Amino acid sequence: MSDDADSPAPSHVPADAAGWRTLLNSVPDRDLFRLVQKEKGRVARVFAGFRATAAGLRLPLVQNRLVEEALKQPAFANDLMEWEPSPPSPPAPKSPHPRHPRFARVPASPGAAEGKVGKGPTAAGEGETKEGDVHVAPTPSPMGATRASPSPADTAPGPTTDTPSPTGGTGAFGRGGRGVRAGTAPGAADAERLREKVNQQRARLREKDERVAALETALAEVHRERDVARADARAARTGQKAAEAQALRLRRQMERAERRAAAGTDGPSSPRPKASPPPPAAVSPPPPPAPGPAWDEALRRLLSRGKNDVVAEVCRQALAGGPEGGAGVVHALYAEALYGQGQEGQAAEHDRRAVAAYLDAGDVPAATGSFARALAHDGGGGEAAALLRRLLVLARRTGQEALVRTALGRLRVAAPAAHRAAGRLLAGLGEAPSDFFTVPAGPVVGPDESVTLPNGGEPVSPRQMVEAVESGEDILVRRVRDGIAALRADGGPLADALLKAVEALNPSAVVPLTRDTRPVVVDASNVARHDPDPLALSQQPHVTNLLAMRDVLLRRGYFPILMVADANLRFHVDDRDTYRSLVERGVVREALPGTTADTALIAEAKERRAPLVTNDRLWEWEDAEGIERIGFGIFGGRVTLTPF
Repeated sequence: MSDDADSPAPSHVPADAAGWRTLLNSVPDRDLFRLVQKEKGRVARVFAGFRATAAGLRLPLVQNRLVEEALKQPAFANDLMEWEPSPPSPPAPKSPHPRHPRFARVPASPGAAEGKVGKGPTAAGEGETKEGDVHVAPTPSPMGATRASPSPADTAPGPTTDTPSPTGGTGAFGRGGRGVRAGTAPGAADAERLREKVNQQRARLREKDERVAALETALAEVHRERDVARADARAARTGQKAAEAQALRLRRQMERAERRAAAGTDGPSSPRPKASPPPPAAVSPPPPPAPGPAWDEALRRLLSRGKNDVVAEVCRQALAGGPEGGAGVVHALYAEALYGQGQEGQAAEHDRRAVAAYLDAGDVPAATGSFARALAHDGGGGEAAALLRRLLVLARRTGQEALVRTALGRLRVAAPAAHRAAGRLLAGLGEAPSDFFTVPAGPVVGPDESVTLPNGGEPVSPRQMVEAVESGEDILVRRVRDGIAALRADGGPLADALLKAVEALNPSAVVPLTRDTRPVVVDASNVARHDPDPLALSQQPHVTNLLAMRDVLLRRGYFPILMVADANLRFHVDDRDTYRSLVERGVVREALPGTTADTALIAEAKERRAPLVTNDRLWEWEDAEGIERIGFGIFGGRVTLTPF
């Protein structure tokens, strides 16, 4: 609301909400507050949820209620139209000694009013003193001294001129500044110059605020990157310690096995206690056990985030115990990290070592996967023929030959050159390639099989496609969409095989890979806290609500999906591990600590020109006007979208 008390009342009735808002802005806060207080029900309607004060009229929500009141209540509209500015109150007289009874004002002479001092009829008399505009006449005191006694005739305040102060307000004393006496008011040029200075200072202050906000945003981003780097370093240190402990255990097992073997080959002359059992037979060292699932999962998580150098260093230290000091999974992870660094020759060698270790442990599926990957990158070099012979013997002994046939047959789609190399190796072993390979009705693509698309780029697997859709990687999804369209144009069955593999992982992820989509922003906190029963005693946020909302939006053709949540949501959800996984994979993004997600939601929706999925009406945010909003309801795990 405006603070100018001299604003004239409009002469016509506003026709719309904008006109009433302009009229309300022209009424001072104190006068408008007085109009609102005329009716108790009006105060309750306007200030519902807020304290009823004149300063509260500046709140955006209260202003919207005032506009609605003016449109719906004719009495309030008439009060606004009949409003007239209240006259300013005169300033209180200022006396040099307001509490002393012996002093009184003496009217100033005309010369004193003009600021002249001297003898004669316009000057103060002998023995008188002058303080500003107040003449003090001498009065005898009991001690013989001369005191100045104010005259009662001057107790009334002199005339003042209502001159607007540069700092606001009217009358002799402007609000927030020094008093301006009659006859010395600044002119229009001075007021304009002061107003320009104030506007310049405000502009500089706004620029400083913008710079401070930009610096705070950059600082928050740096802090976030620092936290991510620290988390990666902690994970790397944990993996390194686990690898060192695993290598130490393997070395100790080998040393114990060697000591047992040496003790079993000793001659009969070796002294033994009488009660000791017979010497054990010579045994070969047992195969090293594979690392635990937690350690393996930690390294694979680092690989999925592109930390190939960290995983390679951890595996290198795990293999430092000797040529037999590592399990097959360590060699396989090391090979995958080296593939990510572009060292295909060295990576294929470690894949072959992984095949040998898996065969020693009797793990046919893992050995088959490492052999197929090495064959796809190396073309059958090194000891590929010997490893394939061992693999076929073990697979036929354990009844898993069909698994090897299927894995090598899939190379026809993913890597044709590797498929031809496998045929040559089989022919060298006396096998008929045409009888060995299983030829299905159409190509079959596994979830982790990488396929090179015709539009170029790095090979991508169906699992990577699903992860890209869930995390909102728009560039990769568009490239895959164009590649699948090119495969369909050529008439090949590979596109359908890829989509079937994606559908097996997440059926909703197929839609963004096959048609054009529209971006959307989701209020993750509002969705997670949604409960169909408003009277429920425990309304704990549900992570399943977020997953259900994501799948429904994907099926409706919305992508990328940006879910923004408050920073404290992770401490209240029912499944913290799943929610933390969604944050790490980029499915859900958190606002900065100490801030609300509403600001980020409004900014992202405006920047992307995307609808906002939320049940929050955002009354307190004026920036939310003009944003398309979509409401929702979740009943029994099923999501229903409703436009606002």
